[in-house]
Amino acid sequence: MHYVAALMALLACLGIASSPEAQQLSDLAYASDGRDAHRLDLFLPREKSRAAIVVFVHGGAFLQGGRKEYDSVGRALADEGLAVAVVSYRLYPEANADGAAQDVARAIAWLIAHAAGFGLSGHNVYLVGHSAGAQIATVIATNPKYLAAEGIGLGAIRGVFAVAGAYDVRDLSGEPDSWQRVDGHIYGETAEARSAFSPAVHIDPAAPPTVTACGTEDDPYSCNRATSFAEALRAAGVPATTIAERGADHIGMLHALVDPKDPLNAALLYFISHLEVP
Repeated sequence: MHYVAALMALLACLGIASSPEAQQLSDLAYASDGRDAHRLDLFLPREKSRAAIVVFVHGGAFLQGGRKEYDSVGRALADEGLAVAVVSYRLYPEANADGAAQDVARAIAWLIAHAAGFGLSGHNVYLVGHSAGAQIATVIATNPKYLAAEGIGLGAIRGVFAVAGAYDVRDLSGEPDSWQRVDGHIYGETAEARSAFSPAVHIDPAAPPTVTACGTEDDPYSCNRATSFAEALRAAGVPATTIAERGADHIGMLHALVDPKDPLNAALLYFISHLEVP
């Protein structure tokens, strides 16, 4: 959680050039309750008919963040030909991790149902998440209950690109006591309860191909988490691989993801255009 303030500062100064041809549609409600947390911003490239839809799920430890802080992500990827939905979702204490995943699943279903109205195909949807957003994306992609509640199946998602996420939160003992107390409320008070939000533990074989990306300068266990999750996916029959971004810390991974000069950005575009997972 210590990185949240630094992440907000980075987003404020990313300064990635944006093409005036990319169109931004702001504050689209994916639920009818009027909550700002149930809205998304959609960034459309010039050529829409064949553009993949990327649902970007932000991080912030389930405590902070929202779509407005991540405009630079949507603009940068739209400039590269992707249609990008930057999604807000309820945060703690309004909702726990399960509630956040329910929100994002609802946003995905809304996008698929309304894609044609934006000149897009609802059959070309990918999930991309950073930090807590990577955990949300992978939970939705490995546990069919979230999309099933919205009337769609795991097959609606073509692929997942998960960046700097946590994929097994059953054991919180390595965290400071103050973090454990908060995460207990967010994930559940027992290991058994937290297993429900540990995508490495519950993997449906119908889960889509997945890339897990980690930074070598992130916390010491980041790449172990990414690699272990990819191994668990493959053991369940799901195509998966891991990318280790050399020299990148937790925040730097987000910058690398949208930097057109960075290998991580190139890997994301290649994954989406070729859907190849070694």
